[in-house]
Amino acid sequence: MANEKQKETKEQKVAREAKEKEAAKVKAKALRTAKKEAADRVRVYAKDPDADIGKDLKADLILLVGEKAKSLSTGKASSNKALRDFFLEKNEISEMEVFKKFHIGRPEMGIKICIFLKGSEPKDRIWVKLFEDKEVYKLVGKGPKPPKGWNGYLPVDLQEL
Repeated sequence: MANEKQKETKEQKVAREAKEKEAAKVKAKALRTAKKEAADRVRVYAKDPDADIGKDLKADLILLVGEKAKSLSTGKASSNKALRDFFLEKNEISEMEVFKKFHIGRPEMGIKICIFLKGSEPKDRIWVKLFEDKEVYKLVGKGPKPPKGWNGYLPVDLQEL
């Protein structure tokens, strides 16, 4: 008798797995069809932006590209912003503290300093300098003009041709 129950359970398991497999196939086919239709709508829009595509273009793009791409444009603060805010808060940070908190070494920090100058509005620029003898980064200025004695990177609008 116990053997019959086990056999029924195995049969039920096989039936359930078959149903799940069939449901997954139907779902995958529906997704392929939806993606194909979304791609067609995006192509029509790309050729003629005034065309009435009837659906939300943003939803079509998310379907095609995925949710991860959607999250890239959510306005989440970047590591550059976090580091910039850290400098504005502390004014002076040791190299070790930058490394421990942001996992940034000296070469990468040179790039970040350029980003602080190049990637911001002139009024929002922060001028950060490394003092190698003390192994400290200091905020030496804020705003559109470089501080006196600045010999580092200059944004294009301040470079003399």
